[in-house]
Amino acid sequence: SDKERAGVRRCRELLAETRVPWEVFEREVIQVAEANPDDPEKLATSFLKLAFPDLVNPKKSQLFITDPQTKLGKRICKFDRLRLYEQIEEAAANDPEERLRRGRLCGEKLLLPMMHAASTPPQKKNTGL
Repeated sequence: SDKERAGVRRCRELLAETRVPWEVFEREVIQVAEANPDDPEKLATSFLKLAFPDLVNPKKSQLFITDPQTKLGKRICKFDRLRLYEQIEEAAANDPEERLRRGRLCGEKLLLPMMHAASTPPQKKNTGL
């Protein structure tokens, strides 16, 4: 109904007011990725600080909550201040190319380095002994 659509639109507007702007996210990700190309942990930490500025030492149980509507059973929690999916979809409404650019940025700067790190065996630390 029109009333329900208006309610959803209003909820999205309210959520957008507390959201970290895309420009802030993009600038931070690029700076950290370029300064630390071989350290995806720093990138992940930077991402978490942007997404969850109110959580000092975030735990997995605070970041993801059970959601029976998703195939994986978990979704990001209400404390997420980035809400990247929303920001990418909103950009698509005005410019499909911007949606692709934003998606590529997330994939290339965030996901690929983290996937590479996760698939690499841990290095033994040289203790000098």
